[in-house]
Amino acid sequence: MAKIYPSVRPSPSDKVSIAEREVLDALSKLPDNWTVLHSLWMKTHSRKLHAEADFVLITDRGVLILEVKGGDVWRDDQGWHFRTKSGSREDIKSEGPFDQARGAYYGIRKHLTDSGHPELFHELVWGYGVICPDCVLHVADNDPFVDPRMLLDERGFPGGLLMYINTLVEYWVGRLESDELGQRKARTRSTSVSPTRRNELLSLLRPNFELVCGLGAESAHIERELLRLTDTQLGALDFMALEPRNILVGAAGTGKTVLIVEQARRMSAEGKRVLLLCFNKLLAHKLATNFQSNDNVMVGSYHQFAIKLCSNAGLNIPFSESWDEFCNSLREKSAELISSLSADDLYDYVLIDEGQDLMNEEFMGLVDCVLKGGLNKGRWMIACDTRQAIFRDNFDEKLLEQLGAISKKTPLTLNCRNTKQIAAYVAGFTGEGATDTRGADGETPSFRYFDSREDYFKIIKKVVNELVQSFASAGIAASEIVILYSENEAVPSEVKSPGFFLRKVSLFSPDFQSDDCIQISSIQAFKGLEAKAIVLLGIKEFQSGTSRGLFYVGASRAKTNLRVILHKDCDYAKSAIPRISEMLSSTILS
Repeated sequence: MAKIYPSVRPSPSDKVSIAEREVLDALSKLPDNWTVLHSLWMKTHSRKLHAEADFVLITDRGVLILEVKGGDVWRDDQGWHFRTKSGSREDIKSEGPFDQARGAYYGIRKHLTDSGHPELFHELVWGYGVICPDCVLHVADNDPFVDPRMLLDERGFPGGLLMYINTLVEYWVGRLESDELGQRKARTRSTSVSPTRRNELLSLLRPNFELVCGLGAESAHIERELLRLTDTQLGALDFMALEPRNILVGAAGTGKTVLIVEQARRMSAEGKRVLLLCFNKLLAHKLATNFQSNDNVMVGSYHQFAIKLCSNAGLNIPFSESWDEFCNSLREKSAELISSLSADDLYDYVLIDEGQDLMNEEFMGLVDCVLKGGLNKGRWMIACDTRQAIFRDNFDEKLLEQLGAISKKTPLTLNCRNTKQIAAYVAGFTGEGATDTRGADGETPSFRYFDSREDYFKIIKKVVNELVQSFASAGIAASEIVILYSENEAVPSEVKSPGFFLRKVSLFSPDFQSDDCIQISSIQAFKGLEAKAIVLLGIKEFQSGTSRGLFYVGASRAKTNLRVILHKDCDYAKSAIPRISEMLSSTILS
């Protein structure tokens, strides 16, 4: 009897058709040195999220992919018809069983190639066929796509199964020899599948039950590791609690936001009235979701908070995205605002995330007024990373030094967001970052280079769609893929058009709930946030501090997968790779 994988037969609760079960039983009676793989799912289909082979049969002379269709099957000018044996249901589809078998054929070929073993396909005889055990299906001899020898129907099943298999192998041997491409490869193709080759195929094909998720499965595993590392950071709060004023200093990914949120929870649990502020309104929205039912914690961006205070005081302040214009308007109202503050406007504890973006006198002056005891004697915690100060006009280094003189400075060095590889590439390309990741190992970030607009389109499409497919097969939402850009010109309008990617594209918004959309945002707007996969566009050079800062912020948003698309003239990798290799091999990353 042939060897069947998996050896456990489908249970009644499994979604396996009666026809497929009958074919499985018949295949099991084939020669002992043949192997049958049942229900093989592949991640490498050219048009779908996956390819499925009902059966992969490894004979002593070749490998066959068999598609099984039960009930009545036929093709006419409408397409392919599939009707159940009882006649209770009929479907019409453009894709027929031979198309499905061919898709699996090419899917397996790609998988073997991607796995580094193309010889297992090109040096053996491979083919495909269709079994329709419940009907008689006539195929014309002159059919341009299907040869009658590729089909086994009710007339030959199950008694003629062995003869059909042998005939199908002969058909594919002959077809490969007659084809021009096949003639060149026929010299190296063997019509004998050795036990060694059979075992190699098994080791590469059967594990796909586990590896079908590809990057998606790896991403999920890495995130569990990173969450474990984040838990170790929380222990730092126990030591910080001994100090009334704290500045957390750490590179991107060191858990500053996690600690800020947890400290807000702890303070509110003690009955304190807590104010949690940041610059980025998208980050403020995300932070606020942690405290939706907590009246003790007020969360907002600087703009939102200032406008709320003015509104409570009956003052009208025009909103402006321009920092200078907004601050000037607020400054004009500052005397009235301060004099109108009441006890309801005061807070016991203030937390500031992304503090480098708010390190200026206007903002800190306002915080000083609403914090009980002020900045000098009150209780507060500020998270800061001066390397992310891409809004340079907002950053006052002397003010940070003054706050440092009246507070406890706590350095954070453990990167609990990025994998080792992403952390090393961020540091290697910018000279900044926290590379101590201790255990979160992942894939190497991918840098792709283009030399024309057309090439740019193709690379963006290919890179994003590959991520979509891998994530979808692992059950990970497309919204975990975020395209970040440094400037609007880096995003072709076609990218946002329906059908450009395998999923729709949506401008990033915390309010947008669809998991089936790829997110897109500027690097500046996405500061402080994160996603499993980042596709970074628009970095033109690495010489200027501004450009390196944008790369630092954008690339460090990626938790598990980073893709960077650059012009060919921006090949900085040659000089950065030695530093990256050194970091990855050093003990700090062990």
